[in-house]
Amino acid sequence: MTEPGFAHATDRHPTFTNAHAQMCAVITAITRAWGDDGTVLVRATYRDLGHQTGQQMIATGVVPPGADLETYGRVSEQIMDICGLEGWTRLHRDDAEHRTVVPGCAAYLPLFEFLDAPPNICSLPFEWDNGCLDVINADLQIWPTTCAYQGAEACHYVISARADSAGAQLALPAVDSVDETVAVRDEPTWTNPTAGFLALIGAVVSRYHDEGMGVLRPALHALGVRAGQEELADTPSVRSAAEILAARYRAAGFVGVELRVQPDDSVLVDLGANPYGPVLGRFSAREAASTLLGAYDAGWSSTVPGLELTTVSDGWLQDTPGVLRLHAGL
Repeated sequence: MTEPGFAHATDRHPTFTNAHAQMCAVITAITRAWGDDGTVLVRATYRDLGHQTGQQMIATGVVPPGADLETYGRVSEQIMDICGLEGWTRLHRDDAEHRTVVPGCAAYLPLFEFLDAPPNICSLPFEWDNGCLDVINADLQIWPTTCAYQGAEACHYVISARADSAGAQLALPAVDSVDETVAVRDEPTWTNPTAGFLALIGAVVSRYHDEGMGVLRPALHALGVRAGQEELADTPSVRSAAEILAARYRAAGFVGVELRVQPDDSVLVDLGANPYGPVLGRFSAREAASTLLGAYDAGWSSTVPGLELTTVSDGWLQDTPGVLRLHAGL
């Protein structure tokens, strides 16, 4: 017996273009530059992020405290959807595990090959998920038991009992009630892949300072170029490019994104309030986010001759609505 996941609405998988791709680019750059020390930093950062995410999930009603295997499994499937991993299939075998087959993960193989990603690129982000479970239900764990990047036919994500759960439970946040109908996508601050990207770049710059920026900036610029080649190859106008940019920010958890065409035919992309203030604060990521996303955007826009993307109001550096401007002689 199987249960299908949510089918993606577009024909093109966001392999190079979403926050999950940015996150993978950062993981690769960290582990390549700093080896085992970098891997330890990634694991610790994700675990800390997971603790914050688990508390937020409970407080906002995404998941009840002590959620059982099946309940948390449904939440994990929602997380897959916002990571570009739609199209999963749940396998019903027994009550001892919640297993999903995730072909969307294999769809990222071109990204992993482009990045020359480490063999554990799929497993490292699961420290984030297991950090959530430290808070929500420390008797459970989730790991990819098979991985297409390591040669398996398909990726399997499995939630099961945690062997070392004794004493691992963190204090649960106090809540009056839980509404289990709240979707993950409606609470993006700690759950969207953008949060994982911000936590990692903040941790890297805090640890390695200018050296860290020197490693991450070219990695994000190169990914931006590849994303622009994917998204902008058939772009007929500045308006079309602006619509693609707006869609990226909506997928990243920004609400109320709007376009304003100007008299000079440039387009302003109003991003509205930045939902990631708490993440930026906890991981000291404001300046890193502004600089590194700027590097990504510069690479992205460079793929169209004459296309210029500038920042009118930087919502990463300060608590004001972000505004971007696109202009070109297309």
